[in-house]
Amino acid sequence: MVAMVRPTGTPRFIRRRPRNRYLLYQEPPIEQAGKYIKREELAEDTVLDQAVWSKGLPDDVFCTILARLPLSSFIRFRTVCKSWNAIVHDPLFLEASSRVSNRQTCLVLRSREQDVMYEPGTNNWLPIPASFFHAGNESHYGVIASCGGLVLLSHRCRLMLFNPLNKSKKNLPPMIDMDQSDLPTVSDVDVIGMYLEVEAKYISILVTDKITNAVTHSDEDDECDEYDESYYEGREPFAAQVYNSRTNSWEMRGTFDPEYQLSILNAALLDDTLHCLTEAADPNMSHIYNQLAIYSILKDIWDEDAIEMPDDERALVSPHLFTNTGRLLLVAARTITGGPWNNELPLWNNIIIWELQAVEPEVFQFVRKLEIEPQEVQKELLNIRVGDLFFLSEGDFVYFGSKLGSTLGMINVKSQTWRLLPPIPDYDHYDFRSQPKKFLFQPRIDLEA
Repeated sequence: MVAMVRPTGTPRFIRRRPRNRYLLYQEPPIEQAGKYIKREELAEDTVLDQAVWSKGLPDDVFCTILARLPLSSFIRFRTVCKSWNAIVHDPLFLEASSRVSNRQTCLVLRSREQDVMYEPGTNNWLPIPASFFHAGNESHYGVIASCGGLVLLSHRCRLMLFNPLNKSKKNLPPMIDMDQSDLPTVSDVDVIGMYLEVEAKYISILVTDKITNAVTHSDEDDECDEYDESYYEGREPFAAQVYNSRTNSWEMRGTFDPEYQLSILNAALLDDTLHCLTEAADPNMSHIYNQLAIYSILKDIWDEDAIEMPDDERALVSPHLFTNTGRLLLVAARTITGGPWNNELPLWNNIIIWELQAVEPEVFQFVRKLEIEPQEVQKELLNIRVGDLFFLSEGDFVYFGSKLGSTLGMINVKSQTWRLLPPIPDYDHYDFRSQPKKFLFQPRIDLEA
């Protein structure tokens, strides 16, 4: 997982680059359109043959079926009787759970009193108590990241890993040079990414604290959660620290010294390389430019301007970087016209997914691969204002929609389909007037914190 903290003290403002440094990539006059993502047709529920399914099943088949249940069905299953509830501790069931490859990534929206979770398998919203993500009596801890069934909780200067399903938790040791008297809170930590090494079942976290401007990284093979924008208004370098769960300790890593004022939107881990999506504005603040900053975990080296970004004439709306089946992908909405745009107006007309490809030896560029038909966007989604649009991704799923949760959708990258999520039941019951905390959660009972 990668988290970043805003630097403290008086920022040292620096000279911005000349405008031509931002012109990283000019798309050809006629851009090849990506393949249209089809609207998903949800199948009706199938009635099972009672004569067949009432017979006993082999234990391994039974456990495999249980491991694939949606979270809502799994919770109901555990409440039937004590013997059924005890199955979750059976080694055969835990082994079956670890083998499940097509895990359902749920979208969680948090309000003060109660949370609500969307399950792709049932296409329904599941109301869950806010205490579901509390580690025992640690209700004062807040969720700042999630991935692979684990959530990262924070309170003051403490960090904790927690699995809400099996209730396992682990307090992380203090970061290097982090004195509790100097760092009374880590509420400023902005999560850039969280990644899980499933095979080895260990985690490393790359974090930045207020003293060193550090970072946290977790070696995981999935994507995750919501990312808040971390604005670095000075040229103070980011000193990285890596937590290794096998040694239960932190170590200092290389520093990143950006050449100009930027913000880091989110990051994706691919082949031991952390790709950070950054954002900067030209001196007149009339246009937003995106580029990548790359960190090699093995070589411990940061690099800028290594990869050209798509689309310079029309701004990308809420760009989000993610990985899928060994590919680095970028999803964003696209503005209708070039030049400045107003966050209050719905001036976007498409959602596009680009894939990073090698066009020449040592030359990479984002190639347009998938997109939602503009007619579908105008019909269903154009009521979402530019400033309210968000993207979150993990596994095969990319969630998008209004930050307030009023209109939401999901893209399945594997099946190349998309769906509009059903409205949240009793939407007015939830306190979503201020933007709710949003993150993705992959239920996994087999993974220990």
